[in-house]
Amino acid sequence: MLETLLTSNEWSAARFYFSVAARDVQRRADGRRLRTLLDRVPAEVLDAPEWQEPRVWVAYRAGDGALLRDIVTMYPRLFPGFEAYLGAWHEPWPAVLERAEDALVGDVSDLERVVAARFRAVALAQLHHLDWEVAFQEALARPQSDRDRGLLHLEFGHQLVSAGQEAAARDAWAQAATYLKGDVWALTQAYSNLGIS
Repeated sequence: MLETLLTSNEWSAARFYFSVAARDVQRRADGRRLRTLLDRVPAEVLDAPEWQEPRVWVAYRAGDGALLRDIVTMYPRLFPGFEAYLGAWHEPWPAVLERAEDALVGDVSDLERVVAARFRAVALAQLHHLDWEVAFQEALARPQSDRDRGLLHLEFGHQLVSAGQEAAARDAWAQAATYLKGDVWALTQAYSNLGIS
């Protein structure tokens, strides 16, 4: 369907399809496929403001940090949840926490709030905040896809190990595995953390 829209230059319909498909991605491979298809959209179309939200989701689902960084740099504060995600790799934890909290109270989609809640919890854990585990539980309580829930359990497990709670981390990774069954990339991480090859 999307390839047909791209071939026939149906940019508005393609934008809608990218937006819906990227939000619903359940496998990293599907995100990468969407990213490849996004390259078929002309630059003058992609530069339009209405394309930025689908682009940011495609970049996030594909794990394309460079594209994600380009978008949030061109549109600062428009996607604070994704700024928190990127910040987790390059910024001090207080800045990541600030971006995540901005997203949780800002005018962003519920799905971006899922991303923000995940990285708020990570930032609190890295800052040794007393309520970091509560923040993970609050993030897990949000409505979200199985893949997002699985990734959150993966991250929770990593933070639990850092806090010396290895048994609880194994439980989190086992939960992650139940949610990540369709995503070989993420499931491999869960199994590896559990010592399963």
